[in-house]
Amino acid sequence: MEDQGPTILAVMWSLTVLALVLVVARLCVRQRIIRNFGLDDWLIAFSMLFGILFSATAAVSVAKGFGKHTANLSTPAAEQALLWNMISFIFGIISFALPKIAVAALLQRILNPIRVHRIILWTLVSMVAVIAIINILIYVTTCSPPQGLWKSTLVLEGVAKCRPVDVLVGFATFNGG
Repeated sequence: MEDQGPTILAVMWSLTVLALVLVVARLCVRQRIIRNFGLDDWLIAFSMLFGILFSATAAVSVAKGFGKHTANLSTPAAEQALLWNMISFIFGIISFALPKIAVAALLQRILNPIRVHRIILWTLVSMVAVIAIINILIYVTTCSPPQGLWKSTLVLEGVAKCRPVDVLVGFATFNGG
C-alpha cells in the first residue's frame, strides 16, 4: 500500500476513544457513585491525557506524511513527519508508564499493605518510572545532534552520528515488559 496513514489513524483513534470511554466511566463511578477518588484515579486521568496527546501528535505526523513511502515525500515533509512522530513517542511512553504507577496506588489503597510491602511496591514502581525516563532519554539521544532523528540529511552528510536502532528497540521492549 502506498499510504498507511489512514490505517494508522483509524487504529489509534478507535483505541483512544475506547480507552477514553472506559476511563471516563471509571472516573465517574469513582467520583459520583463511590465518592472515593484516589491517586490511582488521578494517574489514570493523566495517562489518558498523555494518550490523547500521543494520538493527536501522531495524527499531525500522519498529516505531514507519516505512513507514506519516503520516496513519495519531499525532504522537508518527511522531516516534519518524523519530527512529529518522535514527539508522539514521548507522550506514548509516558501514557504507558503512568497506569503501572496507578496500579501500585490502587493496590496500596485496597490492600493496605504493611510497611515492608509498601516499600517493595513503591520501589518497583519507582523502577518503572526510571525505566520510562531512561527510555525517553535513549530515544531523544539516539543521534548526536538529536536533529539527526528526523533530518536524514544530517546522517547522510555525516553531521549526525546515530546509535544502532537495536539499542532503542531492545530497551523499549524491556520498558514495555
